[in-house]
Amino acid sequence: MAAETATPLPKPAPRRRRIAGAAALVAAGLGLVLAPAVASAQSLLELYEAAHNYDATYLAARALADSAIYRVEQTRALMRPSASLSGSTSRVQTNPTIGSNFGSNSFGVAVNGRQPLFNRANNATISQENEID
Repeated sequence: MAAETATPLPKPAPRRRRIAGAAALVAAGLGLVLAPAVASAQSLLELYEAAHNYDATYLAARALADSAIYRVEQTRALMRPSASLSGSTSRVQTNPTIGSNFGSNSFGVAVNGRQPLFNRANNATISQENEID
């Protein structure tokens, strides 16, 4: 048997490793330095508006102000007439053990109307809302 001797692979030179590491470090540094120049510039007004779009306190106050119109209409609706219509139907079928079968049908319709003439609580709410309006 012939003994084979394996030749070890040459190790990369430490100098090459240091140069590659330094080049990677320089490239990363340039990327960080040049990144703001590549990004689009924003004016102070654009940044202010973008901050307002995500400010929860500002958005809640704006929603409350926008809902004032609807609250006024809700209070005015307290004195407006209202009507409702409801209906029902049922069927009962009885099958006794002795005698004949019989059934009954039942129908019902109801119409309700309401016109508030005087309601102290509603009047107080409406007067408060009129003062704000």
